[in-house]
Amino acid sequence: MNFRSLYRLNLQFINAGGKVKYLLRLPSLSKTLKLLKKNQEIISNRKHDTIYICGLGPSLADVDLDKLVDKEADTLVVNHFFKMADQTNLKPTYYLMADAGFMKPKHIAAFNKAIEMYKDTTFIWNSSFQTVKPNVVNFDCKKNFLAMYNGYYIDSKKIDITKVMPAFGNVICAAIAFAIGAGYKKVVLLGCDFNSFAFPHEIHCYDGGKDNKAARRISLDFELFCYCFDASVHIRLAEYAKTLGVEIINSTRGSLIDAYPMNIDESLYRN
Repeated sequence: MNFRSLYRLNLQFINAGGKVKYLLRLPSLSKTLKLLKKNQEIISNRKHDTIYICGLGPSLADVDLDKLVDKEADTLVVNHFFKMADQTNLKPTYYLMADAGFMKPKHIAAFNKAIEMYKDTTFIWNSSFQTVKPNVVNFDCKKNFLAMYNGYYIDSKKIDITKVMPAFGNVICAAIAFAIGAGYKKVVLLGCDFNSFAFPHEIHCYDGGKDNKAARRISLDFELFCYCFDASVHIRLAEYAKTLGVEIINSTRGSLIDAYPMNIDESLYRN
């Protein structure tokens, strides 16, 4: 057995674990599917064919997000984007929070802050939020849910946001999967640097970007381990998008994601 076959075995093992999770959640499946059925409204009412996905990599600090406001396109932001609110007038179409950890006490304040700041944005939440906080479905904001626990996205297969999908790795993988499932024909990536492992400290577009000296929360060995799986998901998503004629463009300066064609739109950057 070589390292490549061992890696493939790891993927199969993770996929199997997801299938077990799916079976364990079968008793609540009907409730989940009822939530997911609402996603058909996103597919049917989508106004544009292009969507910009904004990750939180340090390069996003160099993007003039206001230039996205008047484009004939939708926008999707993730996680702690609300920390960028004082730097842009952009009101995103979607705000994706895919990490179940947002329901933990130490993160709930950030969760509530995002809701408070983006009243007209449609939030896309992990369906597992309702298992931790059942009343989350009644929160006073626009909201839809994604269920991502039916195995792992190890093959280039159909993405249906009205059904329980596989897990996609990190939040950007999930965002791209959502965009494909929602029917967008062109997906443009900004702030998707994919390089946090290359720095000895925390690195995001907010809180100082490359100059931020906050301690690393994840050890380098584990982060690299996770990154290899995320990179694999990007490859599978690129393959699936190609079969649908969906164009995914990486317009992130310095991005290490190599699954999609790189085409930097310099007009969006400040310098």
